[in-house]
Amino acid sequence: MRRKTENVYSFTSEISSMGLTPSSTLIEFEVIPPTPDIMKVLELSSADKLVYRFTRIRNVNEEPLILETSFYPQYIYPKLTRELLKTHSFYSLLYEVGIAPASAVDSYEAVVLGREEAEMLGCRQGSCAFSVQRRTRTETGMIYEYTQSLIRADRVTLDVYLHKDGVSFTRSVDK
Repeated sequence: MRRKTENVYSFTSEISSMGLTPSSTLIEFEVIPPTPDIMKVLELSSADKLVYRFTRIRNVNEEPLILETSFYPQYIYPKLTRELLKTHSFYSLLYEVGIAPASAVDSYEAVVLGREEAEMLGCRQGSCAFSVQRRTRTETGMIYEYTQSLIRADRVTLDVYLHKDGVSFTRSVDK
């Protein structure tokens, strides 16, 4: 299934629009002080004392596709719990409080999966994957999301289109 992803910011929306069934398995959920690197990436001040860090396996048709670790400043949704994250799309919760994505930058890199990551994604150690880092901004330019993902390259294809108006791409997922 192919789907243009120029305006898609949600895993659930993207996969559902392909006619596939998305789901997530929450591996880890923490509220932590941000490291200096996370403070820099999220453009946080020293007053922003805590961030959420959660790791999920994103499944398509009940098969693991993405190992994803996300960081969000706690102040954007102070009442987030493990239970809420298990039962709701975090983006839908953010929309409820007026936080919506306006733009995002994804950086892709080809990598080889180590043993632990490969096991979590249901493939062999040494399998190829896309390592993706995403920073997402609101209309006002505030960065509210930083996500590090490993996407199985044996199930995803990226097609990049170069045209006079710029660049776009489609991402397809094998059923």
